[in-house]
Amino acid sequence: MGKIPAPAPIVFLRDRFGGDFEESDGVVNVGIASVRVVENDPEAISLTIVNTGADNVYIAPNNQVSSTFGIILNPGGTVSLSVRDDATLPSREWWALGASAGQTLYYVRLRRYVTIAQVG
Repeated sequence: MGKIPAPAPIVFLRDRFGGDFEESDGVVNVGIASVRVVENDPEAISLTIVNTGADNVYIAPNNQVSSTFGIILNPGGTVSLSVRDDATLPSREWWALGASAGQTLYYVRLRRYVTIAQVG
């Protein structure tokens, strides 16, 4: 039997960014003190964050996030970042702060990885 072709999105991404890709996702509990949503990742090419809580959440690429410094995500609100439209923002470390305790965020991040052949 022949090889199974890669799915179309993977072929597109490989051609565009020169490597293979992996996704990571997770849920972050957010309260009234700032918490890190995702760490810095220089190979990240997209990041989506969804407010799955019942109150507003503020996000920023800085641990100084507050209700006056950050992007407000209403309940159900989403922010999607890509290197094509937002330069390095998907690769930055992102922080969040809830308007009240007990909020949650869901995130999905796509990152490139390059396999380096061993010489020898």
